[in-house]
Amino acid sequence: MNRVLEHTKTKYPIIQAPMGWIARSQLASAVSNAGALGVIETSSGEVENCKEEIIKMSELTDKPFAVNLPLMFLKDDSMLNFCVDHGINFVTTSAGDPSKYIHKLKEANITVYHAVPNLDGAIKAANAGVDGLVVEGTEGGGFKGMEEVGLLVLLQSIKQHIDLPMIAAGGIVDGPCTDIQEIEYSDFPVWCRGMAPITTRIYNLGGMLNMPVSCGGVVVNPGDVVIADDSGVLVLPPEEADQVADEAIARQEKGLANQNRVAAGEKLGELSGASLKVAEATQG
Repeated sequence: MNRVLEHTKTKYPIIQAPMGWIARSQLASAVSNAGALGVIETSSGEVENCKEEIIKMSELTDKPFAVNLPLMFLKDDSMLNFCVDHGINFVTTSAGDPSKYIHKLKEANITVYHAVPNLDGAIKAANAGVDGLVVEGTEGGGFKGMEEVGLLVLLQSIKQHIDLPMIAAGGIVDGPCTDIQEIEYSDFPVWCRGMAPITTRIYNLGGMLNMPVSCGGVVVNPGDVVIADDSGVLVLPPEEADQVADEAIARQEKGLANQNRVAAGEKLGELSGASLKVAEATQG
């Protein structure tokens, strides 16, 4: 079983980013209900409001969720004690040394993933006893180090020294990608048109969040459901996702049933109707 799933107890190995003032109960519960791990932020410093948001989670979801503790910005132990007293099972820590609170968190049987921006930070976090890492390359948000190390390079570097489960962002690129060897080595999910020997970083291009984009000629809007595997990428409006998922599951179940019938001796052509069509065409 995927080690991240063992820790998160979720359907998908995805952990929502704990964005200040944004990652509150409405967002976190929606993420948890969708099968990933929602996270309540505390980096805003609004301690009492964040505590209320944690309490609201039990009203909005019965799925696992987590709380982020940005160590550098915690004025005291009140938020830590609140998590312990309220049975929080998963905590992400960031912006500081996890050894400061790791013992108390582990005594409460809380799983701890620490955000790291470089190899040194990853080694220190591992030595402190964290259960996993959130690897943040220079492309990511949040509190990062001064070194501009790309995510793929950082994943590869940490993987060579530390055997801990790691969380990293995937990428879907509307064009060719670079560093294909590093991508394959890191087992990092990327869907793109092909490969290229150059990078666009030299152009110093910026970007925007929550805006429609075009990938492979398909418009992807904020909130769309994106499903990707080795066969390709599927983009669905959220209002269509449940119906399409139900149809896909029904088709998959029918296919498995037909496999069992073929294994029992029935002919595939008769099950699919192909034999009848061939016979009709031959007779005609």
